[in-house]
This record gives sequence, structure tokens and C-alpha cells, in this order.
Amino acid sequence: MIDPDPTYIDAIGVPRGVPSDYKIADQVADGFTSVICPWCVINKNADRINYIHYNIQRLGNLTHAGLKAVSEQLKATSLMAYQNRMALDMLLAERGGVCAMFGEQCCTFIPNNTAADGTLQIALDGLKTLNSRMKDQSGIDGKWDEWMSVFGSVVLVTENQ
Repeated sequence: MIDPDPTYIDAIGVPRGVPSDYKIADQVADGFTSVICPWCVINKNADRINYIHYNIQRLGNLTHAGLKAVSEQLKATSLMAYQNRMALDMLLAERGGVCAMFGEQCCTFIPNNTAADGTLQIALDGLKTLNSRMKDQSGIDGKWDEWMSVFGSVVLVTENQ
């Protein structure tokens, strides 16, 4: 059972209500640390964001792989059930087929969510797109980082002299 979501956005747009067991940082401790060493908190927060971003990408990739495996098995199982049903109907044709034996409880429809346009495949495609988008937006080689490399070159030249 999933517990109700205790989080909310306060009047100034800050998320609040995250239970302590799920917090990645202690706001009070970070507040005191920022007075003594402001850049330490900035670096810790950048590391925390990177850690969360990395694990969200991993979760997306693992979820996609798991759902894809389930989809493949479900597709094969559905096909086998359909083929078995056809064979049984042929064998039992003299007695009216399978539905004559089961009456109103006879199953005559299997949703094909694993089809190319089925809901499972649509979800898998969406997850794959999301994973690709997150991967494309990852890394430290953006325009800002290219510009900052000028300072890295200057520092290296200065240190070597």
C-alpha cells in the first residue's frame, strides 16, 4: 500500500513536507554550514543533484528493461493462449467448442496491450524517450562548460610557469 503524499508547495513555491526518512540533506545543518563555508554547501548540493539525477536515469533504464521483458513474455503467452484456444475449439467443435463447456464464464477477449499501438508499448516508448532526453541533458560538456574551460587553460598556464 502506498502512503498518502505528505508533500506540498508553500506560498513562495518551495516544496515542503518531505518525511525525514526520505530527505537527502538536513536544512538546519546545511544552514549552519553555509555561514562558515558557503561554497561547501553549494558543492554538496551540486553533488546531491547529480546523485539524484544519476539514480533517476538508472531507475528509468531498469524500469524500461523490466517492462520490456514482461511485454515480450506477455506477448508470447497471449499468442500461445490464442493458438491453444483455436486448437481446443477445433477439437471440441462437435460439442460446440470451448464456450459451450464454460457457458457465460467463457473468455472470448484478451486485451492486446503488447501490440505496436497497445498501452504497454506506448508506455515503453514514452519511457525510452524520457530516458534518451535525460541522457541528452546529462553531462558536463555544455556551452557554459566550454566557456569555463578558458579559465582552466589560464590556470594551467599560470601554474606551470
